[in-house]
Amino acid sequence: MKTNPEQASDFLTQCQTDAPRRWSAEDFAQQQQFVNDGVAGMEWADWSTPMAAMQLIQSSLLGVAMEEADRHEAIVVAGPVVELLPLAEVFEMAARRLNSAGRLVGVIPCLRDNSPESQLFMDLAAEQLWPYCVAEELMETLEESGFELEGEGGGFAAVPQFVRAVIDDELAFKGFRKIFDEMEKQGYDPIEVGWGELRFSAKLKEADED
Repeated sequence: MKTNPEQASDFLTQCQTDAPRRWSAEDFAQQQQFVNDGVAGMEWADWSTPMAAMQLIQSSLLGVAMEEADRHEAIVVAGPVVELLPLAEVFEMAARRLNSAGRLVGVIPCLRDNSPESQLFMDLAAEQLWPYCVAEELMETLEESGFELEGEGGGFAAVPQFVRAVIDDELAFKGFRKIFDEMEKQGYDPIEVGWGELRFSAKLKEADED
């Protein structure tokens, strides 16, 4: 499945406006603390911004690798890029930009499990917007991309404010609202969607072989 370009453009335009509606102040504080702990004392690159997302998406669309000259001790992957690009591709890009002992710190929206409501949401999102996956699948993709989890304090974290914001039609980006409307038409209650995010710190497996 590929990202819907028109929806992606609208999503990028609205993502900063919608961020405080999708996440609570407590969510942001926990994310920031997790990232700060993950990159403490390291030189790191921030791929969480809309500008970074645009650069990475452009690189993906053009099939041109990003400049490889600078390697980083750590990269933070979060924000629009981890929703708009396939995660395997994001992880591969990051692996090429990390040094041999590099660390990847991620905050990635996903679903808790494949309950009927969450599965229908994922199916409709893949059809209309871009793919999402469950936390377990995300961790498998991370491992297949050459990383292994490390550290403590990560794991799946529920983000209930997102579902409430979509149901109440508070977001400027309307793509999620259309999915919830379709779910309701099919007899499913969107409030049961197990939305959240996986927070993780991972290192390149090759580091163990040095």
